[in-house]
Amino acid sequence: MPLLEVKNLKTYFYNHDRRQFVRVVDGVGFDIDCSGTVAFFGESGSGKTQIACSLMGLIPHSPGIVDGQIWFEGRNLLEGLDEICRIEENRVIKDTHAWNKRFGYEKKMKEIRGKRMSLIMQGAKSALNPFQRIESQVKEACLLSGREDKEADEMVAHLFDRLGLYDRMGYYPHQLSGGTCQRVVMAMSLASSPSLIIADEPTTGLDFPLRVKIVELFEEIKGKVSLLLITHEIEIVRRLAERIVIIYAGRVIETGSKEVISNPAHPYTKKLVLELGHDSMDVQSLTPELVNLPAGCKFYDRCEMRKNMCKISEPELKEIAAGHMVRCFEG
Repeated sequence: MPLLEVKNLKTYFYNHDRRQFVRVVDGVGFDIDCSGTVAFFGESGSGKTQIACSLMGLIPHSPGIVDGQIWFEGRNLLEGLDEICRIEENRVIKDTHAWNKRFGYEKKMKEIRGKRMSLIMQGAKSALNPFQRIESQVKEACLLSGREDKEADEMVAHLFDRLGLYDRMGYYPHQLSGGTCQRVVMAMSLASSPSLIIADEPTTGLDFPLRVKIVELFEEIKGKVSLLLITHEIEIVRRLAERIVIIYAGRVIETGSKEVISNPAHPYTKKLVLELGHDSMDVQSLTPELVNLPAGCKFYDRCEMRKNMCKISEPELKEIAAGHMVRCFEG
């Protein structure tokens, strides 16, 4: 049984100007094995971060998660959602109070968040308390996981040594570089010995030596904990991922092993791999406007292989080789 199994996850926001829902996550499904590593690959704005926030229970209820299942360590975190929420054409009816009272959603997430499932967010400095020394913040994460005071001190010392932070004891976040703060956030994530670590663009904004260091740290913990890596850097995918999920307009459009980037089948994946692989692409250039998507295939307007049927019908994910699935009529 997978450690994490996501089925038909849908997360919507409401655009008051357009008076319509923005389907930032629309029917996403994937799974991660115990100690496995999965990478979400795609440019900024494709919905990757919103999937991560949905997993962590960090989506505001307006309306937020409206459908799907998130099975983690054998239980459905979204239990009861189908009973308290229904989707109509231009509105979502959702009783969040009943969800929490009857099914204990928030209580359940508080038990898991930062303990069994950790998130390394973008912008490490903003994730740290500027008025607290970094070792105190990591120790706090240790204590929240149930460790005694002495055991927490030993864990902090171990993590700081392992992550090359020992000589930064006593420092505040503003005294550290972005790369060092990123390592502090990694230490906080590891402090609770989680089953799953979600890393959202962990190397964005770092110079090359620091990016290499962060990737090496992930290589060190790979196989000891399950990893979900969210990135638009193809080298991270090549070095770390066992399975790859390509996200476009809040949907999975291709998924499989490393063959997804070595022999891509979807026109979008082909373009993404070609251009990102040569560092020649503005990563915003393919991002669709989620409030104005085509009725059929969501990549229709940008696809060089499009046909008439693509404009009116959206293809289903289909298996084209063992474990390799693609959402394309031509795949």
